Amino acid sequence: MSDSPAGMAAYIMEKFPVAINAEFVRREDGGLTEKFTLDELLTNVMFYWNSYFFWISVTVPSAVALFPNEVLMRTKTLMSQQMPNMVSCTIMPRGGHFAALEEPLLLADDLWKFVDIVEKKYKS
Repeated sequence: MSDSPAGMAAYIMEKFPVAINAEFVRREDGGLTEKFTLDELLTNVMFYWNSYFFWISVTVPSAVALFPNEVLMRTKTLMSQQMPNMVSCTIMPRGGHFAALEEPLLLADDLWKFVDIVEKKYKS
């Protein structure tokens, strides 16, 4: 994938239907433009280009938002092993792997909740 922008785009776009709504897999177009514009989808693909993800321990105050349609769902217990200083874990009512695009208000509200928790905890 790292040597082909088209390959990267195809790989990521193939994930969208399942990550958003499993029923979209049955659609010929994968329901890609049901929630997003083509510009939003392309922007998302561009963020992935030449990105590398590592599973490392995060020791700073952290939070987790668990979205029900996440393809690679991890439990709170598993996440707390990676994030020993987890201060918040929210189980979201809807959304999936692309939550920032799909449910931006839910995610933003949870981020502000996390900021409030951290500010109160470390205010002194």
